[in-house]
Amino acid sequence: MQGAEKPTSGALNGAAVIAFHQQCLALPGWAKAGQAPDGHALDVPPPATEPRAQLWHWVANNHRFNSLLWDEEDLARRTRVSAEEIAGNKRAIDGYNQARNAPPNGWTSCCCWRWGWWIRHRWVVIRR
Repeated sequence: MQGAEKPTSGALNGAAVIAFHQQCLALPGWAKAGQAPDGHALDVPPPATEPRAQLWHWVANNHRFNSLLWDEEDLARRTRVSAEEIAGNKRAIDGYNQARNAPPNGWTSCCCWRWGWWIRHRWVVIRR
């Protein structure tokens, strides 16, 4: 989306995440393209020296894999296709579930203690 504010430049809060998700969903095919509304590639993680950008990158990829999962689930509900096509949809669903539940590369249980954020699996807990 041209002119969209980079999510990494703003605070990570509920309103910002909702606005980001809405920007993404307004772009047809954004999840398959692997590009966020601000133009950054979702398959290229930000440097470890930018923890806020890493958090936003995780939020973006989690939403990406959720969107891909929802699209694939819609395809799997079709009734007038072959069993092989449905099996392919189910394999893709398994892959998207695995991708959205996996921590980003290089992350273990925690990420950004500096801000009081603790990331474990897909849950974000604020510890202040």
